[in-house]
Amino acid sequence: MTLSLLEPSSRPPQALVHFVLVLIQVLFSVWGVIGKKALNAGVNPLTFAAYREVTGSMCMYLLATRVVGVDRLFAIEKSDIPRMIFLGLCSFCNVVGFVVALYFTSAANAGAMQPSIPIYAMLLSVAIGAEKATLRKVLGGVVTVGGALLLILEEIRANPDNSADTPNVPLGNVILVGQCAAVGALIVFQRPLLQSGKYNPTQVTAYYYSIGTMLTLMCTLYFVCINGLLPWMALTYAALFATFGAYCLLTWCNCWVPASTVSLYMTLQTLSTGLLSVIFLGESVTVLEGVGALTIILGLFLVVAPYGKPDASVVGDVSSDSLVKNVQED
Repeated sequence: MTLSLLEPSSRPPQALVHFVLVLIQVLFSVWGVIGKKALNAGVNPLTFAAYREVTGSMCMYLLATRVVGVDRLFAIEKSDIPRMIFLGLCSFCNVVGFVVALYFTSAANAGAMQPSIPIYAMLLSVAIGAEKATLRKVLGGVVTVGGALLLILEEIRANPDNSADTPNVPLGNVILVGQCAAVGALIVFQRPLLQSGKYNPTQVTAYYYSIGTMLTLMCTLYFVCINGLLPWMALTYAALFATFGAYCLLTWCNCWVPASTVSLYMTLQTLSTGLLSVIFLGESVTVLEGVGALTIILGLFLVVAPYGKPDASVVGDVSSDSLVKNVQED
């Protein structure tokens, strides 16, 4: 992806947007697997989250500076500050919640909880009038989440007892519920900022993520450095790909497709995390999990196909004219 694609002055091909949404979930899934390995090696989850967010935030600001320039980088209106702070809180709950939950549960289980994100996002979008609840969206969401639930149920059936690697699965699942709700709110409430035309997507990502980073650092003041090669490898990937790359791409995609569609792609984490867990963690796949995976794909197809033209249900969709406006005054 070139830097010109990061300037939302012209609508990209919808096929490209949906491809990027799939790529984002693969980036997150790889993080879930290698992150679990790092946590098993003795990494403190909060310390891991802090290093990840600091590195990711620095990369985001470097990219934003390259795209919009130093003069526009910090041009934020006072009326948007409360929303940015709220998005930062959501980002904090997402990043810290996921890595702490990953410490208590398995990578596959953490990925299997992500399908609840579209439910939160869809409910919030409809509640605030950002999107219309169409029959196709509802049906696609039900089918997709239903497929992911099959994987969750199979995970519970196949692992009735907590293993040594999963010290407290119920607590991990409770944390994941809050983490998924935070992601849904993050996707929905960042969209008005993107639609306003006042900010480039890279700016929005850098703003809210840096706020989340500061909150994480406040929670990790009493923790010290990480030791070992694997934790640092996992940290590098988490910062550059699962944080910097994935969240910048997620914000960019949110410019061009409805928030409910963006969140629905989160269900692919269940599928890709399960596949990566089989390859790298030695976990097995059952017939029911295969059926759940196919159901997820079917549900996504119902929502996004045909994707040749913009979704008319998006209220105040991003237009070229509105997004090319720059901030002239603070």
